[in-house]
Amino acid sequence: MKMVLALAIAVILLTVMAPVALAADSSGSGTTVYVSVSVDGKLLVAAQPVTTTDMTVDGVLKAAHKAYYSGGESGYTAGIDPTWNMYLISQCWGIKTTPYVILNVAPLGGDPSVPPTADKAPVANNDNIIICTGTDMVNKPVQPVSLTSTLSGDSATLTATAWTLDFTTFTYSHAPLANANVVDPTTGKSLGTTDAKGSITVTVPESGVVAIDGLAAINVKATPAPAPAGTTTTPAGNGISYKEAKNHIGETITVEGPIADKQDDSQDSMWVLYMGTSGADPNLVGIEIKYSDKSKFPADLYVGKTIDVTGAIHSNPLGGASITVSDPSQIEVVSNTAAAPASASAAPASPDFPLFYGYTTSLIIWMVIILTPILVIIIVKMVRQSRLDKPAAASKNKKSKKNYIPM
Repeated sequence: MKMVLALAIAVILLTVMAPVALAADSSGSGTTVYVSVSVDGKLLVAAQPVTTTDMTVDGVLKAAHKAYYSGGESGYTAGIDPTWNMYLISQCWGIKTTPYVILNVAPLGGDPSVPPTADKAPVANNDNIIICTGTDMVNKPVQPVSLTSTLSGDSATLTATAWTLDFTTFTYSHAPLANANVVDPTTGKSLGTTDAKGSITVTVPESGVVAIDGLAAINVKATPAPAPAGTTTTPAGNGISYKEAKNHIGETITVEGPIADKQDDSQDSMWVLYMGTSGADPNLVGIEIKYSDKSKFPADLYVGKTIDVTGAIHSNPLGGASITVSDPSQIEVVSNTAAAPASASAAPASPDFPLFYGYTTSLIIWMVIILTPILVIIIVKMVRQSRLDKPAAASKNKKSKKNYIPM
C-alpha cells in the first residue's frame, strides 16, 4: 500500500510539473530577427523571420540556413581562422567565401560599438540582418547595403546606405545609395527610386517588406526592440537630438549628441568631430573645426563627451548634416560621459542549457530536476523494504497458523 501511494505521488508531481517546465522552456525562445540573403546581386530571401535562442549573429545565421537554405545548416561554416586567429565565416549559403553581414545600420566591423565577429555580435528582437555574398567576390564584387526605416501610418520612409571595404586597411566607408530601384519583393512591383540621400517614402506593402532590388530588404512593420536603460537619445540640455539634425538643413539651431571620435581632414584643412554613437551611425553629424581655430578648443576636442553645439546646419558630401564652429562659445558640455550605444550591450549567455527563465519558471524547472531523483530514491527504498517485509510477514503468518487451536 505504501509503495502504491508513493508511486501515485511521484506520478502526480511529474505530470503536473513537467508540462509547466516545458512551457517555461519554450517561452524563453521567442526572439525574432529578420534575415535577407543577396547572392550575386539577386535577392533570394527578403526580410524573412527567423526565431532564435542563440542571441548572436552567428546563432541567427545558423537558424536562417536551417529555415531557408536547401542544404540546411550544412551551407554554413564558421570558426576560428588559424591565419587571422579570429572567428570568421568561411562558408555562407553554400558559397565558400566570407560574406558581408550587415546588422541593422552597418556591416560587422563597420560599427566600432558592435563586436566585429558573428559569434560575439549580439542581436535583439526585430533586428534586421542582411547577408551579401557572391560566387566570385574578387572579380565580381558585391555591394553591401544597410537599410533603416521609419513608419508613419500606412507609409514608411526607407534609407539605404552603400558600404565599401578598403582591403588595405580593412576599414569601411559609406555613402547614400542614390537612384536605387525600390520594390515590393512579394509582387515584384516597383515602388520608386531613392533620392540623393538614399531615401524614399513608400506606401507599405501588405507583407510589410520593402527591398532594394537584388541587394537588401527590411520589414518596415517590425518595431525595433527598446533601447536598454541609459541609452536614450532624449536631449539632456537645450538642443534637439543629433538624429533630427538632417531635417533642419539651412537652419541655425542647437544640436545635442555624444562625440564618438575625431578625424583630421587634411584635404579641407579641418578637424571633423563625429557626433553620434560611432563613425558608422547613419544619423552622424559632422562638427567642423578649421585648423586656424583648433587652438581655441580643448585638446580632446570633446571626444567621449555629450555636447550642445549651436550653428548653421548644412549638408555634407555624404548626405548628412554638418555644423561649422569657430568659437568654443558655440559648444556647451552637457555630460562628461557619452551615452553608451544600445548595440554595445553584451550578448546573453549561451542558451544551450537555459539556467534561468525568470524566478517562477526557474523555480519550477529546478524543483523538477531536484525532486525527480529524490522521488526515485524513495520509491526504490520502499520497494526494497517491501521485499524485506514479505518474508517477515509470511513467517509471522506461519507462526499464527501453528499456534492456532481450533475449538
